Amino acid sequence: MRNPKELEVTKRIRKLSKEIYTLSMTFPKHELYELGSQLRRAMDSSYLNLFEGNTSIYPKTYIKHLDSSINSLSEISGIFDLILDRGYITSSQYGELEKECKEIQYVLRAILNKTNYRASNKDVKVF
Repeated sequence: MRNPKELEVTKRIRKLSKEIYTLSMTFPKHELYELGSQLRRAMDSSYLNLFEGNTSIYPKTYIKHLDSSINSLSEISGIFDLILDRGYITSSQYGELEKECKEIQYVLRAILNKTNYRASNKDVKVF
């Protein structure tokens, strides 16, 4: 597997993570340790799962962690809905964040599908 730091999608997740951290720190005080914390942890989880799964010699473990990263992004998308409804972000911010989140999910799904295909075909090397 490639070093996750070399992947363009990892750089995008890191950039989004920074934006989300900065944004979450503007939430009302009562939300900093509630929804803000949940948002930051989900974003961290998406990023860190790419690294955790990458070190495994087993393709299925890598696939599991890619799936977890994608699922964390789905959670983030749900949190975007909530923070929009609560007035913590504008519709414009919501659109930009949601778009980036979906594009990252798309790329991760492509990596997952390619890895899954390679792992299921014995003639194709995974590494």
